[in-house]
Amino acid sequence: MTKVYNFAQMFHLQPALIVRRVGKSLLAGMMSVCLYAAGPAVVEAQNLPENLVSSDKSGDLSERYHPASMSFAPCAENPHLECGRLTLPVDYSKPSGDKFDLAVARARATKPHQRIGVLLALPGGPGLSGVDFLLGAGNSPTLIRLLERFDVVSFDPRGAGRSRPVSCEFEGENFPADPSDEALAAFFDNFGRRFARACLTQNGNFIKSLGTNNVARDMDALRRALGEEQISYVGISYATVLGAVYSSLFPQRVRAMVLDGGVAPEFEDYFVESWSEFSTGFERAFQRLDQLCRRDPACRLQTPSVVAVFDEVAARLKAAPVTSPEGVVLSNNELADIISALLSGEENWPLIVDALAEARGADYSILFQVLSLIPPSNDAVFPFFCNDYGTRRPASEYLPVDEAVGALNPRFFGRFFVASATARCTAWPKAEAPLIQNVKNRVSTPILLVGNDFDPNTHLAGTRSLAHALGMDRTIIRYQGGGHTAVGVSACIDDAVVAYLLNLTVPAEGFSCPAQPIGFGPPATQHAITAGRTASEVNRQSFWGPRPPRIRKLHQ
Repeated sequence: MTKVYNFAQMFHLQPALIVRRVGKSLLAGMMSVCLYAAGPAVVEAQNLPENLVSSDKSGDLSERYHPASMSFAPCAENPHLECGRLTLPVDYSKPSGDKFDLAVARARATKPHQRIGVLLALPGGPGLSGVDFLLGAGNSPTLIRLLERFDVVSFDPRGAGRSRPVSCEFEGENFPADPSDEALAAFFDNFGRRFARACLTQNGNFIKSLGTNNVARDMDALRRALGEEQISYVGISYATVLGAVYSSLFPQRVRAMVLDGGVAPEFEDYFVESWSEFSTGFERAFQRLDQLCRRDPACRLQTPSVVAVFDEVAARLKAAPVTSPEGVVLSNNELADIISALLSGEENWPLIVDALAEARGADYSILFQVLSLIPPSNDAVFPFFCNDYGTRRPASEYLPVDEAVGALNPRFFGRFFVASATARCTAWPKAEAPLIQNVKNRVSTPILLVGNDFDPNTHLAGTRSLAHALGMDRTIIRYQGGGHTAVGVSACIDDAVVAYLLNLTVPAEGFSCPAQPIGFGPPATQHAITAGRTASEVNRQSFWGPRPPRIRKLHQ
């Protein structure tokens, strides 16, 4: 009997950094991410209009900008929340120049007489909608506790959502029929040039401003517009970079800061390595799921194993894709998309077992349900990565790494994943890397960083590196489980975070929380069953609201 699963409160979709499926051209055959840059030989800004050469030198001039106070009105999508717009300069060194409107949402403190201040909560991406993030927030007891004492605020970063969104449209070329090393290098180098030209010419100078340094400046302008001396902050995934930059630029304005799922602070020439590590993270998390299943007699795939059944189903779908009654095609590529999306939420791991067990018996209903819920891509992620990361290597330099990583991690990303990510920014103009400094003696309260042992998206090592860069090596708390980010997953983690945000209580050095038990069992008791869930209802996170959308990737 076909089952319909309720994915609400359990569908973690936050690989802010995965990859996008772009149609049927090249990339429609094998690659899709969008990330870093390449080398001077590939594309300098040589063929681009001179007025599109990047040069962000505003620095802390943003503090001289005096934004108008904000006015709010009930949000159209949810009248219990307030929405408003803040007009800001594109370039803080030219405050009278080009402007854009920052879209903001706010939930007011429910006990205003006990109000501490503003808590800014941001999703990752980069470039994900903070307004949607807040509009979709759940009603967990932990969030309710914080809403008693804080106005919880979020916003759409410049270039995304409702804040002057950008888009980059262009026709890709066919992947080389005879992919020799020379042909591949020429293809990816040309792709980088085409992508840069499309983004820059379609969006003008504004797109050069879509970097984390400028978003941090926007955040401080928002603080001033709200009339706050200091803010508290929670950033997840790529929003940890935003928090790190904000504390580096405006340390005196930080009351408390939680960075959950830290991104490594290397940006000058780290794009190739970053995507290599990202690919490895998903394979490691999948192997951990396989280990847990093998140890539990209740797991439906204890034998022959989760990994073996995935490989079996993937091979079958590659040879003969399946089409749903609605005309949706499920191939091995979509299978990889689905399982990697579910890996980002530890609470979804039993669902992976059920989906693969059913698919092994030729019932693909769970896979089709999940596939229909994977959110669309976000164009703003590409320019943010290109402006933040400094990698500008020609394809001939990163293709050997791509080939090796693809061979090591073939299940979810495989060959050309690193290349398709790196190529996006190879022709991008030089830009200002995120400014991250040691703030140990500059912030009033130590910053709290949270990391997971088996986070597929952001490695615990990245959290440690970010903590070290900020001078916060002693204020890392560790979740011993999997999934992407830990706040809202573990009551142990939540209690520590809430005590920190409310009372500025810093956990003891070395603090860690055990993994939540993974309950394998009969599907009917393991998951609630319901029908008619919309994507917005399903794409929830138990604590902060909806998980950021997954950027779908292209496969070979």
